[in-house]
Amino acid sequence: MNRIAAFSLILAAAAGTSHADIIEQTFSYRWTGNEPPPEFAFQGFDSMGGTRELTSVRLGFEGTIQMEMTAQTYGEALAAGEWSLEASHTVVAFFTDGPGLFEGLGGQWMADVTGDLGAGSDGEPGTPYVFLQTQDLSSVVEVDSSYYAGFHGNGLFHGIMGGFYDAVLTPPDNGQFVEFFPSFLSQDGTVTLTYEYVTVPAPAGLAGMVAAGLAMGRRRR
Repeated sequence: MNRIAAFSLILAAAAGTSHADIIEQTFSYRWTGNEPPPEFAFQGFDSMGGTRELTSVRLGFEGTIQMEMTAQTYGEALAAGEWSLEASHTVVAFFTDGPGLFEGLGGQWMADVTGDLGAGSDGEPGTPYVFLQTQDLSSVVEVDSSYYAGFHGNGLFHGIMGGFYDAVLTPPDNGQFVEFFPSFLSQDGTVTLTYEYVTVPAPAGLAGMVAAGLAMGRRRR
């Protein structure tokens, strides 16, 4: 067997030792919009001296989210259909160190919300219309590979779970002012961080295997 053939066999054997594996970590929490956002701590990815290569990072959320919207007016009474509201509530994971990642994990959307609004008087709003929507959410987001380096490390990195809302009002035809705001937001679920990686030969071990293969080739010549 010549040197080139021996070298090829060694590389083929090294490639055959690679395999895919995963590490999963979870964080369960309950949060409402009038409380401080819950803090999480996840373990960094340990490359084991370069013998493990990170190939995928995923963030998932599974749980229930709620959004309650309140609308009211300080002017004349408005009937359902004379105004409408669309709003969204997004689940967000914000990594305050490590990868420094701000990632939305899905959310809920409420559209064409409308109802009767009582007339205001003496600078006070009338009877409000309150709409509550509850939704189960299950999502998985693939983290962009440009953040992978920030997930490496032997220690913990930290962040917070929370949410934000966005809303758009279609006002009455007469332009009357309608006030709206999220009177309640909540999240109750579990966030999962998944590392997927492959195991590769240690650089020093690979060099030794190649040297042994070449020596074997010299002895057979």
